[in-house]
Amino acid sequence: EIFPLPMDEDMLSKIPWDTRKVDRQWNRGPRFFRYVLHVQQPADGFLALDGFKKGFACINGFNLGRYWEVGPQRSLYIPGPV
Repeated sequence: EIFPLPMDEDMLSKIPWDTRKVDRQWNRGPRFFRYVLHVQQPADGFLALDGFKKGFACINGFNLGRYWEVGPQRSLYIPGPV
């Protein structure tokens, strides 16, 4: 049986965000990571997925898409206004 994972603001505020660096190893299981990036001039860009296994990426509440190490995505497009 499949259960959806609610991703609204209330639920996201309750997640124990993982603060470990991405180069560390961890046991099998889901993880949530949060990163902060400040830019002077917002512009279109790409999120490189090298080393990422399987999951999805959001920026400022905007779902960029899903990825899986077997492809076909190698990067996800980030529109400048996001």
